Amino acid sequence: MSKPNSANFFSPKNRRLLIQPVEQSSQTDSGVLLPDDYTENKHTLAKVSDVSTDCNLFSATFLQPGLHVVVDTHMIETIKVNGQKFQTVMENYVIGTMEL
Repeated sequence: MSKPNSANFFSPKNRRLLIQPVEQSSQTDSGVLLPDDYTENKHTLAKVSDVSTDCNLFSATFLQPGLHVVVDTHMIETIKVNGQKFQTVMENYVIGTMEL
């Protein structure tokens, strides 16, 4: 039996979105490298991988996997299970959407 991919393995529930934060440069304008877990940004751009079926504002007709959203960085929850890492955010912490 093949190992399921992360989007199929973890299905968000309780009004959560499964997201993948978009990589941002960790080098400042001054050329100083910062640790991976350091963030000075209050907001993060993320790609939606999956949407809980009980989301009120983000239905399958509006928010589909692949859409980019801006979320409050401090509200992203990282879940580690069976050696895999998943990141979720509650639907109410989505500030807006972006087209890239």
